[in-house]
Amino acid sequence: MDPQPRVPKNHSGCQWLVMLAVVAVLLAMLFPVPRAPREASSRAKAKQDALAIVHAVETYASEYEQLPPNLDGRDLRLQKRRGGGRSRGRDAHG
Repeated sequence: MDPQPRVPKNHSGCQWLVMLAVVAVLLAMLFPVPRAPREASSRAKAKQDALAIVHAVETYASEYEQLPPNLDGRDLRLQKRRGGGRSRGRDAHG
């Protein structure tokens, strides 16, 4: 009488790690799928926002026959550093 081979009732630690790794790989393959449409939607929204800004500037320019303030080639950041385009000496002393 040969003893029957033992069938393990529980999975070993190594088997659990392999199963966990397989599930992790499968989940990782699913995550890039929803990301692509979200990025495309974000790009489309940015494009629409840019077109709205262009339309607003064109409308302003046709109404007032000039570009809106700070769109005439001057850099707003430079104005802020220099105190809004005014001389600080005159404001402080005058």
